[in-house]
Amino acid sequence: MSRVLLLDNRLEILAVGLDLDGTLLDSEEVNVSATLETLRHFHVPEPIGGFNTKTLVGATNNQVFTAILESIGNKALFGLVGKMSAFKRQRFRECIGDTVPVSGAVKFVRVLGLKSLPRALVTSAGNLSMSIALERLGLAREEFEVLLPSDALAQGILPKPDLGQWKEASRLLGRAEEPKSVLAVEDSPKGVSSAHGAGLTVCGIMTTHSEDELLNSGASFVVRSFAELAERLSITL
Repeated sequence: MSRVLLLDNRLEILAVGLDLDGTLLDSEEVNVSATLETLRHFHVPEPIGGFNTKTLVGATNNQVFTAILESIGNKALFGLVGKMSAFKRQRFRECIGDTVPVSGAVKFVRVLGLKSLPRALVTSAGNLSMSIALERLGLAREEFEVLLPSDALAQGILPKPDLGQWKEASRLLGRAEEPKSVLAVEDSPKGVSSAHGAGLTVCGIMTTHSEDELLNSGASFVVRSFAELAERLSITL
């Protein structure tokens, strides 16, 4: 097995796990648009003064709509959360063509493969949305040793932002006893906190959040781009 060393602390990284939306795929604008369209479709008013779009990043659709309904004090609509999530997922899939890969993301995934470093895709999205996103990225499912969408989790394992999904990713990568040897790349505080809680080494990538937000959530270090991350790992994109 190939090994990549982090230059700053010489920590051996034996596998890499990557978030999808916001990390590999620049999808925040489409995600927000689909969420707002869903609220209009179900005649749900936006919270007074709008809502912080950053709260959408790193959360499941059910979590997002539950939080929105709580914020406007309309718990009577909780029964619609499942239908709202399904509607939003469909709109997101229909608009996936408006998303673009994060700069350097695809090349980074492929360079890891050339170095025989196991790769996991760990996402709050379901399997169908993940597959559509991979197609948009131009990446094959076979380019990841582990694919872990939220709907593939065994009963009792909760998706991000719970730490269970990242713990399961470490296990599937064969690093359950040494989670620090797995580098998790996340763009959101929720995702960072999840991976940190599971004991992984966490790189926060500043595609959707600030350095302070990511560090305060438990990131081991923060980079601005995949080019910077590659440099930290002494690999060339």
